[in-house]
Amino acid sequence: MAERSSPVLMRWALGEWLREMRDAAGLTGTEVARRLGWAASKVSRIENHEGVSPGDVRELLDVYGITNPQDVRPLVEMARQAQQRGWWQGYGDILPPWFSTFVGLEAGASEERDYRGALVTGLLQTPAYARALMSAELPGGRAAAGELERLIGLRLERQQLLYHSPDPLRLWAVMDESVLRRRVGGIPVMREQLKHLADASEVPNITISVLPDTVTHAAMDFPFCLLLFPGERIGGLAYVESFRKTLYLEDGEDVNYYSAAFDALARAALDRDESRTLVLAHLMACRE
Repeated sequence: MAERSSPVLMRWALGEWLREMRDAAGLTGTEVARRLGWAASKVSRIENHEGVSPGDVRELLDVYGITNPQDVRPLVEMARQAQQRGWWQGYGDILPPWFSTFVGLEAGASEERDYRGALVTGLLQTPAYARALMSAELPGGRAAAGELERLIGLRLERQQLLYHSPDPLRLWAVMDESVLRRRVGGIPVMREQLKHLADASEVPNITISVLPDTVTHAAMDFPFCLLLFPGERIGGLAYVESFRKTLYLEDGEDVNYYSAAFDALARAALDRDESRTLVLAHLMACRE
């Protein structure tokens, strides 16, 4: 079962804390590195979420003039927890580093808002639907059989965040009606997937909104995901993925832009009950 905590999120939050403290001390990263005898790039790596040891945190805080144990102790403990292994690291042999970061952030998020465009979002895919997608030919070739099943296992474990947690992830998935019509994997696979969507739409922490074919919207060619986090240190970030590259946009202006784009999609979509009715209609129509 996936845990509802994330060393990756702690690493990101700690990087933000330390950057703010350095700014408040009126120091540049280069000046801090010189005082500590570190490589010039080390402070930048820490502040860009690549991790920091508890000992390094103590040294940084000392340079920043923060010596009160009540202020130092929580940040040192955060660094210690950020070094722990997340459940997803058991898939490190098949998980690209960029997606490992996403899974780690997702594990610590309170809400995920997803517009996938042409596909059912990964958190709502059945194993057969996921297998059909992952078996498709790509420029790099198909995954080996054993690797494919492990990738599907990873996807299923991510889905436990929705169902088997005392603090389940809230998911709001907006999808085009064409997603319901596309016969990924053939009719039996798609019938199972549509039935799963209909069942998921009744889960309290899951909202499925369908954009009917009659709707035209600005984001039709731009799938994206928003992760929202508890607390104020990292309010949220936008995640944009392509075949070989990803972007994590955490600047407030970027996050606000993608939040507004998602809100526009949600307004254009059918409401929760209407969307479920449409899913069921496509399930009934999905026959040999």
